[in-house]
Amino acid sequence: MTRASIDSTAEAYLELLAARGVEYLLANAGTDFAPLIEAHGLPVLFVVFNNRAWGAVKRAVTSHAREGWAVRAGAMPFVDLDPAPDYELICQASGGHGERVEDPAALPAALARALGVVRDEKRQALVNVICKKP
Repeated sequence: MTRASIDSTAEAYLELLAARGVEYLLANAGTDFAPLIEAHGLPVLFVVFNNRAWGAVKRAVTSHAREGWAVRAGAMPFVDLDPAPDYELICQASGGHGERVEDPAALPAALARALGVVRDEKRQALVNVICKKP
C-alpha cells in the first residue's frame, strides 16, 4: 500500500475512505436525505466530520460584514452547533445503519461495518465522526 503525505486528520480520513472505494463525498450530513434514501432503497454511505460548528456561516459573516454586530460582539448566532444532533440516530430512524465514533482508533472498523451494510445489505449507512471543535 502506498502512503501519501498526510497533513491533517481530515486528509487521513479521506485517504482511508478512498482506499475502501469511496468515490464521492457530500458536504451535508445526510439528515435531509435519509427519508428519501429509505424510500428509494439507495445504498449510500455518509461520513459526518462533526466538529459541532458551522464554519461556512462564520466565514461568511466575518468576510461580508466585517463591521457588523456579530463581529463586533464576537457572537455568531447559528454557528455553534453544540449540542449537535445525533446524526447516526436519524439514519437509524430511516432504516439505515448509524454509528458514532469518538475514538480515532475505532474509525477503520466503523467504516468497514458501514461499507458492509451499504454493499451487502444495500442500505444506507452513516458514520458520525466526532472531531475537535474549532
